[in-house]
Amino acid sequence: MNRDLHDIVGLAQRAGALRIGQKNIREALKNGERLLVLLTSDRSRNVEAMLRGYESRGQCRVVVMPECTRYELGHSVSRREAQIAGIPAEHGLSKKIQALTAKGGNLDE
Repeated sequence: MNRDLHDIVGLAQRAGALRIGQKNIREALKNGERLLVLLTSDRSRNVEAMLRGYESRGQCRVVVMPECTRYELGHSVSRREAQIAGIPAEHGLSKKIQALTAKGGNLDE
C-alpha cells in the first residue's frame, strides 16, 4: 500500500470518519450515506457484488487498490485484516484519497 494512502486512511479512522467492514459499509449505504469505498486487491466476490447496486445508483464510488492486500489495509486501521473501508464522499480526506488514487502516486507530485 502506498505510504501516503496508508497515512490518510489511518488519519480518517482516528478522525472517526472511516467505516470498516462489509456490514458497516452496507449499513451506512442503506441509511443513505454517500461513500468513497476502498477495496483491496484480494477482496471477495461477495464484497464486490454487494457494492454494484449502490454504485449504479450513485450512492458510492468504488476505488480498487491493486497494490493493497486485506492485511495491508487492516494494518492501516489497526486490525488484523480488512478488505473494504469507506469514508463519506464529501469529507476532505475522501477528496485527498481520490486525488492520490487518480495519480497513482504521491499527493505532493
